[in-house]
Amino acid sequence: MIRLATAADIPWLVEQMLRVKAETNWRTLEGDYTAETLRPFLTTCLGSAHSVCYLWDDPMDAFCGVTLGAMYLPPHLPYVFEWGWAGPSRHSIECWRACRRWGQRHGAVLAARGLADSRTTQIRETITWERL
Repeated sequence: MIRLATAADIPWLVEQMLRVKAETNWRTLEGDYTAETLRPFLTTCLGSAHSVCYLWDDPMDAFCGVTLGAMYLPPHLPYVFEWGWAGPSRHSIECWRACRRWGQRHGAVLAARGLADSRTTQIRETITWERL
């Protein structure tokens, strides 16, 4: 079952985002990707009309969050860009689909998500763009 994330879910979301960092080469970064910085980031996202985060809630084991944006260059295509996702594939993909539908309802014509590559010593993430 999918539902919208709320402020009460922020501790769980932080835990999941830090787990993903620990399992990928993002773990080599120090600095601003910490629980102390993720909490206000998530509070801002969950309180913004330009962002959404969906959770798989039976059991709570996956999420996906996106923010609306527009391409810098003309024709300034509107898009949704994933800023976080985690969980079992089937559940996180359903959350991603819900985010894409939300973006489409808000005028986005493209959607982008990243996939961290943990098979290398570099910090590498592949961004996939999809037409909505």
